[in-house]
Amino acid sequence: MCPVNCKGCTVSSLNKRAMAQKKENRLKAFLLWFGVLSLLVAYIYGKVSNQPDYDLLLGRDHPESSITKTGDNVFDMYISDTLRLKIQTAKNQGYGGPLEVGVVIDKDSTINEVIVIEEKETRSFLNKLIQKDFFEQFKGKSLLSSFEMDSDIDAVAGATVSSIGFAGAVREASHSYAEKAYGITGLTKPQEFKFGMGEASVLGLLVWSVALYYKKNKWLQSAMHLSALVLIGFYLNLSLSITNFGSVLQGYFPNMYDYLVWYILVVGVLLAALIFGKNIYCYRICPFYAIQWLANRISGINLKMHSKQGKIAKYVTGLLLWLSLLVGFLAATPSSGSYEPFATAFSFDGDGIQWFIFPAIFFSAFFIKDVFCRYYCPVGSFLKFLIIRVRKPILKQVKSWQNGTKAQRAIS
Repeated sequence: MCPVNCKGCTVSSLNKRAMAQKKENRLKAFLLWFGVLSLLVAYIYGKVSNQPDYDLLLGRDHPESSITKTGDNVFDMYISDTLRLKIQTAKNQGYGGPLEVGVVIDKDSTINEVIVIEEKETRSFLNKLIQKDFFEQFKGKSLLSSFEMDSDIDAVAGATVSSIGFAGAVREASHSYAEKAYGITGLTKPQEFKFGMGEASVLGLLVWSVALYYKKNKWLQSAMHLSALVLIGFYLNLSLSITNFGSVLQGYFPNMYDYLVWYILVVGVLLAALIFGKNIYCYRICPFYAIQWLANRISGINLKMHSKQGKIAKYVTGLLLWLSLLVGFLAATPSSGSYEPFATAFSFDGDGIQWFIFPAIFFSAFFIKDVFCRYYCPVGSFLKFLIIRVRKPILKQVKSWQNGTKAQRAIS
């Protein structure tokens, strides 16, 4: 029997731990490269395979018609060899990515119909527009209309951003056709930044979150959670989602004039992660975290997860992040990979599984602290990846260059 504190046993134990750590590091490296390469392949496939079929989409309500492209984004619809309608297409940036519409124009130069050709919006938002007959508002309107929210067109509550995006595409198509067909110019007004209550609220919360890193205060942090719940959650319904980061990775950026609040939140959080190495969103101004925080405070129960389960859970969050991005890349639609129940929580809307996820997470939050944030949230995993896997190696390389430069100066 080995004596207590046997040196040989201690060395053997250390060697086993080192070997286990090496195996784990190799596994992590393999998973990292596999994840990155598979996402790259999915991205290329999605871009190539998800091109719109204009003939099919523009003529879907008139199966007996034939569609012919006659100019720059202009199509003619023939029915029984007779020209019936002109269609002008145009693109704009929505909340989830680029969108494209076809404006069907009658002979009296009014809008007959608006056809959605392509969109990247969250499904629940698009369903709201359809259910509220948003696109019916455009029928009969002149091509010279301004299509401005709250004057010509009414936005749909809970899908305001998508409403603005589609209205902008219809405006672009209508004015473009009017300029080409009738020589009318000066229809497009210069855009202006809109800085209001929403933008000020988000900017204030970001600054507040950064300040609490340097001056911790329990009461101010609690007040921040509640403020974020009300302002970002219910007032703006602007929770950060993997959809936002998927949009950035796919090169989809909304119109800055229409979505300044998006840039303040998304770009602010990304810059804080990459420049300062701080996650200023999760556990701070995330409104869904605030819901879990309140539930746990009410119950006062905090069940601990077994260490092995916790270790597995860390891999699960990475797996969920990869799957979310993979599905979004394959469909070339970032929102298609999102499973977060934020819309269900704050606008009482959602798709399929989200109606099961939200009550399950909400109930679990009474017993397990920050259950969604710690074990299921892809946003937290993505920000952690940026800080550890992107920022840290870059800083290490920069320091290596600096040390090399100093060494050369010392020699010379």
